Amino acid sequence: MQRKKQDKEFNELLLTKVTNFEDREFDFLRVVPPIKRSTSLKPLRPKSSNCLSGSSGLTSPGRRKTVRFADALGLDLTSVRHIINPEEPPVVPSAVRQTLERDIDTEEHTLEVAFWKLRWPQLDVTSADFLRKVLDRKVILESCSVNNRDLRVHGVVRVANLGFTKSVTVRYSENGWMTYNDVQARYVTDSNDLATDRFYFFFNVPGHLGVRNRIEFAIMYTVSGQTFWDSNHGYNYALECIHHLGYE
Repeated sequence: MQRKKQDKEFNELLLTKVTNFEDREFDFLRVVPPIKRSTSLKPLRPKSSNCLSGSSGLTSPGRRKTVRFADALGLDLTSVRHIINPEEPPVVPSAVRQTLERDIDTEEHTLEVAFWKLRWPQLDVTSADFLRKVLDRKVILESCSVNNRDLRVHGVVRVANLGFTKSVTVRYSENGWMTYNDVQARYVTDSNDLATDRFYFFFNVPGHLGVRNRIEFAIMYTVSGQTFWDSNHGYNYALECIHHLGYE
């Protein structure tokens, strides 16, 4: 009987110690650490020389304020460097230089457009012998131009007045004369000066043509059963598409 009583007292004592140990094990969760004031954040206080006695800490109106931006490490976000010797500028890495040159080339290419240009010297219609040339050759291209915005060719033809009924046709090709198209020119009203007449024509430049393509044309004049040609002395009148920065 005495033995059982001692065992019971021993067990109760052991349970009490284990319980106290478990309670002390989590005591750190109930301990509130003391709050320390940060020393890195210091309030700005005006100097006594810039304040009135008894003031509430307001700075002098004449004092300039400056704002600085810093990153997470406290370093300035901006950096200013001065070139001491302009004759020896800093060396630009080749990779950066190639990138800049590639960007410039890209901008230039975006400005380039297909531009149609006449490939023959036009006659001076004000010269004294122009009328003589018309009467000798019977038909001459007086003037021609290209509208690069509308992609249209305009021209005026001067012919010798050899009869009342006459026709002027412009024959052009875009593929080296493998095929061709004929455009009928129109008579310019009141253009007759007894010796000559004028005819006006136009045709559209095919939209699928691009740089390095050519259009060639010649002029056919039919009157009183006769046919006369103006083919620029056998070379044909030619227009060529080239690269150009903008429109002239």
